[in-house]
Amino acid sequence: MVQGKFMGGGDQSNESAAEQAKDEAMSDYIRSSYKSATGSDIPIKDKPTALDRNAD
Repeated sequence: MVQGKFMGGGDQSNESAAEQAKDEAMSDYIRSSYKSATGSDIPIKDKPTALDRNAD
């Protein structure tokens, strides 16, 4: 979302695995930083991906 809205990105459905991994790492960092600062989770659910470290 951040990349699409603020970094000039468009459709991300054709990203390489490396780009997806980078986006997931950024997402995880942003979520953990937000939780650290506020004590609560970001109110937007994270979309599960094959790259997600928390996926079952």
